Amino acid sequence: MASLFRFATGIATVLIGAAITSVTAQLTNITCPINYNWMTNSRLQNPCLVAAYLQSVCDSDPATSDIQLLPPDHHYILRKTAASNCTCNTVFYCVMSACTACQARDSLPWSGWSENCTYTFVSQYPKPIPEGTAIPAWAYYNITPLDRLNLTIAENIAHENLTDSTAIPVPSSTSFPSLPSTSPFEDRTNDTKTKNLGAIISGVIGGITLIAIISVTTVIWRRLRRLTVSKQCNMTTQVGTELSTESDIHDTLKDSEVKLYNPEDPSTFPRPDQIASSHIYQPNRYNGLAEL
Repeated sequence: MASLFRFATGIATVLIGAAITSVTAQLTNITCPINYNWMTNSRLQNPCLVAAYLQSVCDSDPATSDIQLLPPDHHYILRKTAASNCTCNTVFYCVMSACTACQARDSLPWSGWSENCTYTFVSQYPKPIPEGTAIPAWAYYNITPLDRLNLTIAENIAHENLTDSTAIPVPSSTSFPSLPSTSPFEDRTNDTKTKNLGAIISGVIGGITLIAIISVTTVIWRRLRRLTVSKQCNMTTQVGTELSTESDIHDTLKDSEVKLYNPEDPSTFPRPDQIASSHIYQPNRYNGLAEL
């Protein structure tokens, strides 16, 4: 069986082939000590075997997908010709780092591992998870701030008993392309984003509704106020007109009032024309003189 690892001048180089659609064999000759049992997945596979499964997705010959034991003073590196989506992600880097740690070897930092990658993926495995394995939740945590796998953080996550990520089952009667499984951390993040988005949308709708209510109320209030002021002005004009008319009538009546004769009031004396008209002679009528 051909090996995916080759040792030279103290370096073990990962050799990755082209992408494949099926997996037939994944091997490793590494056994992790019991104190690293927290690294095993729900299928009781150590991280070295999990790494063999994950790299096999991009291997033209799955039978060659095995992770070999590191000799002393050796570590795994990723050559440019071996870089692919299967290996240029933090999930694969984490399981390889765990595999290195359980052999009491030192691993490269993430920046050193990914220096030959054209694209990198953080906290996700971009390929379909192969059947027959499961990715532990601790492999998905974001290692980029520290630039390497922190075993204490990973072990704490392992003790939370989170669900491993596995291949998505596809019904045999229908052919669908396989999709990469999401990590528990991505699920939590997506849930949080969904809740936050819902709260934001509700807040925006509520704010728009409140502004609309205030605007409509203001318009109605202004219109009612204008109608009230207009009615008050009309009533004032009518009252003024009525008062003016009553005053004119009063003055007219006052002027036309007949005063009784008062010897002490010259204004009551008869005018000359009234006296003359009262003594105009009219035949056959009594003119106020005694007739003999």
